[in-house]
Amino acid sequence: MVPAAAGDIKIVSPSPSNGTFEPGSEITLTAIPDDCYTFSYWDGASGSSETATITMDSDKSVTAHFQLKDKTPPVISEVKITSYSDISATVTWLTDKPATSQVEYGKTKDYGISTTSDGELTTSHKVRLRALEPGTTYHLMVKSIDKCGGEITKTKMLATLRKISVGTRVGERAPDFTLPYYHDDNPESPNKRGKTETLSEYIGKKKILLNCWNTFCGACIGEFPIIREVYEDEELADRNSEYSDFAVITVCIDIEINEAPERIEKLQTKYIEEIDDRSGEKIGLFTFPILLDVKGEVKKDYNVWTIPETVFIDSDGIIREIKLGRFGSKEEIEAILKSLD
Repeated sequence: MVPAAAGDIKIVSPSPSNGTFEPGSEITLTAIPDDCYTFSYWDGASGSSETATITMDSDKSVTAHFQLKDKTPPVISEVKITSYSDISATVTWLTDKPATSQVEYGKTKDYGISTTSDGELTTSHKVRLRALEPGTTYHLMVKSIDKCGGEITKTKMLATLRKISVGTRVGERAPDFTLPYYHDDNPESPNKRGKTETLSEYIGKKKILLNCWNTFCGACIGEFPIIREVYEDEELADRNSEYSDFAVITVCIDIEINEAPERIEKLQTKYIEEIDDRSGEKIGLFTFPILLDVKGEVKKDYNVWTIPETVFIDSDGIIREIKLGRFGSKEEIEAILKSLD
């Protein structure tokens, strides 16, 4: 076949015996083009259509030639930088027909860095650029290739923000921490003895829901069923699995590590069958990540004075939203999480 991946040749009749044909037999062939091609002509066979015949009076070599159906590449429009920080940016664009998504970028017009295309064909493109340098101008070239190989590119400039400082306000970088887990004996619980969690381990990988609560807060306990549902939802945190885009972390800010098992167990026993008035959900078990702010660093660094307080952190580690007070539904949390980059 020419080109080699443009199609196939099928022997219609007769079937060969042990890979050979009887001398003088007449063979019928059909050229089968792939989606992007149409049949053009034969070499070594008689016929002007996709079906041809040859007479086996000697060894034969037959070639089917194909040509592209559509040589028009996609058209790119609306190239935008929809969000950016000091270390990343999101580039979006549209094409008039389904095509791949890829961006080449660098500090000069030679680019030098390229994202990997997953091969998905779409008309609405979104690519995240990571590991950028603060306060730096980048040259970008977006690239799309349709299923038939038609390729189009378009260029754009990007300037990252200056280095974002650590703080507690929206738009600032979330303070890092390493905290121990509360531990219990429930095999379904992620809370294990001796285990710790570090916030920065999620940066560049996940968007984070950070919920701060204490053991005397009824509103905190009332939203636990919603927190647990988001944590377990396969479309959201999926138990903070490596394949999910989101992570759920809760921090108890009023308890010492040696007091935690007994005090939290008493809370579970007290509220396990209770129905939350606002959500209508049973409180149930606390089978979601519970970290212990044993030195008060999260309370201090995040300036937590009203509880519950939920901080939404994007994958760059930047605080994007702060919710004071409890949530009434899973959908409220889901909408905020899915708005994060």
